[in-house]
Amino acid sequence: MTCIFKDLKSETTSTASTTSSTSTTIDCEQIISNYIPLVHYIVNKLFPQTHIDREDLISIGFIGLIKAVRQYKERFHAKVTVAWAYTSIKNKIIDFIHSEPFLYSIGTCSTPAPDVEKINTYGYGDIQDIVVEEITRLLTPVEKVIIYHQFEIQNIPRMTGDELADKLKYTRRGVCKAKARALSKLSKSAKLQEVMRCII
Repeated sequence: MTCIFKDLKSETTSTASTTSSTSTTIDCEQIISNYIPLVHYIVNKLFPQTHIDREDLISIGFIGLIKAVRQYKERFHAKVTVAWAYTSIKNKIIDFIHSEPFLYSIGTCSTPAPDVEKINTYGYGDIQDIVVEEITRLLTPVEKVIIYHQFEIQNIPRMTGDELADKLKYTRRGVCKAKARALSKLSKSAKLQEVMRCII
C-alpha cells in the first residue's frame, strides 16, 4: 500500500497549480484521474468478499474520490492528500454497503423483512410508503428506475445492471454511477434515517 501511495503522491504533486477556473477544473480532473488506482486498490484489498457487485463499489469509491478532491481544495486550497482521499473513498463505500440491506429489506428480495417488534411507531406498510415517498421526492427519473428494479420496490421485477443499461441506453458504468448517486441521496434523508434507527 505504501508503494501505491508514494506513486500517487508523486503524480499529483507534479500537476501544475493554476488560478483560472478552466485550469482549476482540468487540474482537479487530472488529480482524480491519478487517484483512480487507489479506488481499485481499496475495493480489492478492503472489500474483496462483499455481496455487492465490484463495479458498484468502484463507482461508489469514485464518487468518494471526487468528494475528497473537491472538499480538500475548498478547505485547504491545495491538492488532496493520499490519506484524505483514502479515508473518503473507504467511508463512502462503507456507507453504501450499510444502506443496501435496508433497501433490500423493504423490497421483495429474499432478505427477511425487519422484525415487526423493532419497528416501534412504524408498521411495515408505513415503511414502504416512506421509502417510496423519499424515492419520488429525491431521485431523478433514471435513478428511480434503477432503484425500483435493483431492490424490487413495490414488487417491481428485479433487473441486473446489464439489463438496466440496455433498458436505459446507458453503459454499465453509467448505471453504477446513477445507482451510487441515488443511494447517496437516500442515505441523507432524515426520514429514512429515523426509520433505520427504529428497525435496526
